[in-house]
Amino acid sequence: MKGMTTVERIEDFSCLGEWLRNPEVQSELSEKAFYSNAWFTPENVKRAINGVAGWLNPDVLTDWLNSYELLNNKPISTGVVMAGNIPLAGFHDFLSVLTSGNILNAKLSAQDSVLMPLIAEELKKINPAWEARIHFCDRIGETDAVIATGSNNTARYFEYYFKDRPLLLRKNRNSAAVLTGSETESELSGLAEDVMSYFGLGCRNVSLIFMPEDYPLEKITRALFPMNQILEHHKYANSYTYQRTLLLMDLQPFTDTGFCILRESDLAGSPVSVIHYCRYKTHEEVIRWAEANKDQLQCITGKILPGTIPHGMAQYPTVKDYADHIDTISFLINVAANQFR
Repeated sequence: MKGMTTVERIEDFSCLGEWLRNPEVQSELSEKAFYSNAWFTPENVKRAINGVAGWLNPDVLTDWLNSYELLNNKPISTGVVMAGNIPLAGFHDFLSVLTSGNILNAKLSAQDSVLMPLIAEELKKINPAWEARIHFCDRIGETDAVIATGSNNTARYFEYYFKDRPLLLRKNRNSAAVLTGSETESELSGLAEDVMSYFGLGCRNVSLIFMPEDYPLEKITRALFPMNQILEHHKYANSYTYQRTLLLMDLQPFTDTGFCILRESDLAGSPVSVIHYCRYKTHEEVIRWAEANKDQLQCITGKILPGTIPHGMAQYPTVKDYADHIDTISFLINVAANQFR
């Protein structure tokens, strides 16, 4: 790929976006992904594909990459340990490494081992020169830098194993919502999508809802009710039954909607099928909580806190919304500058 410019890379990924937007392609990819992982339902795979395909047009990619001073150095070899909690969780790293002109050595998650290779094969068809830049491997060997996403437990392993290399490390993150009581029915429907899409497995899924002291919990249960068909999924249903049984055995209070559990708690993270909620007296209480827990948060929906996004938009990040708020492109540029100066 010697001599490929940023403009040429943008053109190739724009062609990839056109391919991903094809309904027949989406159906084929969805079927293959679901066969490999039952959590990856066709609906969720198509949702993920449409999300990343929205980034892949010339204007969006040009605006994004033009905000950086991309260096014309020798490409750096970048090891990427990809997440697999939701479909295409590793795509942004795939996109960042390759559009910035570097070499990808990716270790796929066992949960998402089908989609990325299929997408990479299409990119190689668009331009065979990508063959030399995209590699999938069972382990990350010698590379110039590493990007790793995992749990808080695996993070300690990554820190030790990759201690001699520049490392961009991501850990567990969760998302929250803040209600004021003035939300419209449309906003509450959007909140329900933020909570239940991808079965709540994503770091951008809302797992904790803040509400005023006198807020009727029934408004939340009504908003969630159209999502009740989620219980038809056997893995989700098993989690719901298990979590309900645990709470009953521990004599813990909770509200059972028949398909998910509402439990009063200010913990940002919650198990699949469990939604935490916390009542507040003043906005300042929520602001203090958000500041104290900022390292655990991916995003917050609502209106009263700085940097929040609208309800219903948690699962629609832009290409500039980096996981854990760590700028991947800047990381790669800094590694390259130090490597070859």
